[in-house]
Amino acid sequence: MMLELGQPMHAFDLDKLSGGITVRMANAGESITLLNGDEKQLDSDTLLIADQSGPIAAAGIMGGAESAVSEQTRNLLLESAWFAPAAIAGRARDMGLHTDASHRFERGVDPAIQQLAIERATELILELAGGECGPVVEQCIDAHLPSPAKVLFQPATIGKRLGMEISEKQIGDILQRLGIDLEQQGTDWVATPPSWRFDIAIAADLVEEIARVVGYDAIPAQMPPLTALMSPVSDTQQDSDRLVDALVDRGYQEAITYSFVDPQLQQLFNPEQTATVELINPLSSELSQMRRSLWPGLVNALQFNLHRQQNRIKLFEIGQVFNPFDKEVLQPTVISSIITGPLRPESWAEEQKSVDFFDLKGDVEYLLQSTGSAADFAIEAGRHAALHPGRSAQIKQGEDSVGWLGELHPNIAAELGISGRVYLSELMIEPLLQRALPAYQTVSRFPSLRRDLALLVDMSVTAASLEQSVRKAAGQDLQEFRVFDVYQGTAIAPNKKSIAVGMSIGNSTRTLTDDEVEALVQRVLEALERDHGARLRD
Repeated sequence: MMLELGQPMHAFDLDKLSGGITVRMANAGESITLLNGDEKQLDSDTLLIADQSGPIAAAGIMGGAESAVSEQTRNLLLESAWFAPAAIAGRARDMGLHTDASHRFERGVDPAIQQLAIERATELILELAGGECGPVVEQCIDAHLPSPAKVLFQPATIGKRLGMEISEKQIGDILQRLGIDLEQQGTDWVATPPSWRFDIAIAADLVEEIARVVGYDAIPAQMPPLTALMSPVSDTQQDSDRLVDALVDRGYQEAITYSFVDPQLQQLFNPEQTATVELINPLSSELSQMRRSLWPGLVNALQFNLHRQQNRIKLFEIGQVFNPFDKEVLQPTVISSIITGPLRPESWAEEQKSVDFFDLKGDVEYLLQSTGSAADFAIEAGRHAALHPGRSAQIKQGEDSVGWLGELHPNIAAELGISGRVYLSELMIEPLLQRALPAYQTVSRFPSLRRDLALLVDMSVTAASLEQSVRKAAGQDLQEFRVFDVYQGTAIAPNKKSIAVGMSIGNSTRTLTDDEVEALVQRVLEALERDHGARLRD
């Protein structure tokens, strides 16, 4: 019957049974000897067919030897049943068995075919062996039988899924030939599959059936049409991958750290910020807060590498931070970096030089230049609780603070057991994703002149403020400004320093005369003296 109708069946020797049979779960300590001669200890979740004396079959798997049919059998009891797949699945494997019946029941059988199967089996036995048939005894609990699936679909979606045109009439003909009842409800159809098609449960199953009947070779091979509209992207917007590439160009490697941090470590970096986002069910007490900065995670990564003899470290990370504000939690994305150790790999061609504040500052400036509007940003001296008070700076865009950079505070380094100098930076990523469109200019055919100035200024004067004054005084004829030397020492007063700057001067439409160049230099010197008290060094 399993080959003809797909319904597994079992035959018992009726004379070997004690009383009627029942279907129940195994009791603790019960065992059964199967048709193959193996004795199996039964688990409490094993479904059995039993008589008054005990188990006579492992339901849906294999019959027992004590009630087996033999050459002496004169009376048969045929059993045809439907078992829920979940009640059979895995039980045969637990017993170390693989039977055709268990494979069929695990995958499901037609819940309406049992009577037909037993009638057909009886017919064949009478035809081949003779005898008389007895009554059919049936027990059915409708509440435990699977309900017929009702699949709601729209005929128009069938063609879209298949990528071809197919009429409603053709869809209806195919499904009805497969034994599927159809009911129309407005523009929707409701499909009720026959009991033997319990594998049809959703609209995609109907699409598969129609495709199988139509023929897969009849479906045209073509790219699916794109119905989604592309969102416009401004030319002034750049992807964060450009920032990643900029830091990789500078020798950095990307790190990905946990968003959860140790509260004690977070307190080291943000002692003045008491408001934090606490986790309700943290992985551990060391990972119980959401990070307010990427620095704690990067410092952990740096320590991990230092403990493994990696002394030259340049890491960066892009990620969200979580800052409580009023009744909300702000989640801006930032880009942070950390460096320590030698500036370059060991080489015979040059002496080893450790990284310093200005190496990190150069990396940050390179990152700002990727926006094409580095002039919109300023790096000014500032104080941050996690940074060295004399080696830290604030990154500003106009009047807004967008980041920090500097050396890790010595007290924090000592607390964490870090001996070398460590430098960190962190910037809000949003301002960096807006870039200025490049403006192309014709290369000048006229020569430019170079003028170098050695300026004596107070210790508090910054190179950035000098550049601002020089550019304002020189105007458009200043093509390039560069600081190439800073000196403190012999012949320089203790509260002074010497800054040497170079200016490239030229005009794109004509050659400047010596008098014009000297007049420009004089305007620059006057502006520097007026704004900063600077004078030429003797």
